[in-house]
Amino acid sequence: MSGKVLDLAPLLRRKKASACKHRSASVDDESPSLTCDDCEAEIEPWWFIRRMAKESEVVRAEWDAVIADGEARMAEGNARISKLNEQITKLNTELVALQDLKNRLSNEQFGGRLLGHIVKRPRQRSKP
Repeated sequence: MSGKVLDLAPLLRRKKASACKHRSASVDDESPSLTCDDCEAEIEPWWFIRRMAKESEVVRAEWDAVIADGEARMAEGNARISKLNEQITKLNTELVALQDLKNRLSNEQFGGRLLGHIVKRPRQRSKP
């Protein structure tokens, strides 16, 4: 090497730049180029813009899929709620019918006494 100093910095920067995905860049107002914020490599602006546009399309498609999935789940949930409300209405109707039957039976007579009075007697607990 005869007295020359080996400068490894450019080689290390190039290696780092080749592994970097250049996710974000800084704009230099004095130059028509971009600099990667991570590896400090100079980035071709049109390449960066095309990549960002493509990533934006991918993110938008994923977002649309998430929205569609959410809407489908919401429709499923609303259908289940509607079915449950129908079942509640049916059970409430049956409950009213049973209460009417109980009231009618309470007013029936058995052996000269109202059934309601016979049934309402306090139950005696059996002794252990």
